[in-house]
Amino acid sequence: MKKYIVLMIIGLICSICNGQNTNVHKEFALYLTKDSELKEQDIIKNKINIDDLILNDKPFISEDDIEYYDSQQSKIIVNSNSLILNKITFKLNRQIFVVCIGEERLYWGSFWSIIMSSLPSHYYIIRNYKLKNELNIKIGYKIERSVSENNSIINSEKILKRLKKIGKLKK
Repeated sequence: MKKYIVLMIIGLICSICNGQNTNVHKEFALYLTKDSELKEQDIIKNKINIDDLILNDKPFISEDDIEYYDSQQSKIIVNSNSLILNKITFKLNRQIFVVCIGEERLYWGSFWSIIMSSLPSHYYIIRNYKLKNELNIKIGYKIERSVSENNSIINSEKILKRLKKIGKLKK
């Protein structure tokens, strides 16, 4: 009898844990790669697939950090009480990020600084230091797609749908 009760408790715990994971898989998040030395040119030169990038376990920017996303300007407005702004420093410059909805990886890019003499060739995020909580998502100079194709990647329907659902989308 005790064995059955223990098995039922274990089964209940497993089903609760599985139920919690379903919410996580729908969230918008921006992850950094575990290898902070990995640069944009390494990914391009070695033709590394986005799914092969090794990401940190926890998101760098989560839905909780976002006040809203402005899809017209392609910018993330970070909550003023978020600690994430303290982490966006020059040390983060050229660090690779991956934008995800749950476990699905949508696109990658790098953090960039306004003091850099050149622009990256891929997507990048640059912090607006005049408006301290604004992160602008930009398109690099070598991406061989039309503006509308690039905007549809940055403003993926999956991203917009998720942020709209949680009330964090500004059109």
